[in-house]
Amino acid sequence: MYKPFFTIVPFLILTLCLFSCNGDGGNAATKATTPVVAKEKNKPIPSKDKRKVMVTGKSATVKAGEVVCVDVVAYNFTDVLSMQYGMNWDKDVLEYQSVKSFGLPGLGANNFGNTNAASGKLAISWFDNNLKSISVEDGKLIYQVCFKAIGKSGTQSKFVISSDPIVIEFSGKGDQMLNLDTQMAYVKVQ
Repeated sequence: MYKPFFTIVPFLILTLCLFSCNGDGGNAATKATTPVVAKEKNKPIPSKDKRKVMVTGKSATVKAGEVVCVDVVAYNFTDVLSMQYGMNWDKDVLEYQSVKSFGLPGLGANNFGNTNAASGKLAISWFDNNLKSISVEDGKLIYQVCFKAIGKSGTQSKFVISSDPIVIEFSGKGDQMLNLDTQMAYVKVQ
């Protein structure tokens, strides 16, 4: 019987190796700055294929020098057991600050690998601790990524879900591999 590469044991080992020392003692979400909450501009359009999970950021606008938090939301997030992927942005426009507002059971700052954040890369690795799988309603906020706008007024950065710095993998019940659908978001500096 075919056994997919992505199983719980390698996933746990990978998580421990990549994320146990994220440079901040697990306190990435503790910053004194009050962030601006991103406003929804264009609602993501999820795939009608229920085997495709959609995870995407919401576009935002921020004033230069201020902090903005990009909402990361999910659609078709049904019976998901585990997920991992990377996020990318323009390091000359946005400076990573923290992650917060966790909307999945067991998801926290320690699930994020921020050792490459200065290069515009962030990784996430999460699994359902109960090994039963999780479903959330469409449009559910699963976390926020907060940035300080260091670019000049008029600049913008893409916020992209990608396989950099960690490969995209989603699994569901019974070792079922799920596909990811995503849409690009933008953070514009005023």
